[in-house]
Amino acid sequence: MNRTRDDKGSRSPYEVREPLALPGTIAFYLKSGFVPKMTKELVSPVVEGIEGDPSRATVLFFQHCGGASSRVPGSATAFAHRDAVANILTMTA
Repeated sequence: MNRTRDDKGSRSPYEVREPLALPGTIAFYLKSGFVPKMTKELVSPVVEGIEGDPSRATVLFFQHCGGASSRVPGSATAFAHRDAVANILTMTA
């Protein structure tokens, strides 16, 4: 069974936290967040804490940010994450 950590670090099955992710349904769980630094203290717990389920697809994705988007002033558009170096995303389906 896929398990995930809540904001306090407790592990619980996706089915408890996301009722639409019950077996037999067409649903997915997705969580992402922008981060200002990619450190070992951030990445290691994320990678070590993910627990896949052989009956579902589980993805952990690190998307590079910055570049041109970081050169636009924060007040120029509605996008507020100009200081982000990455978007960390996990998804299960």
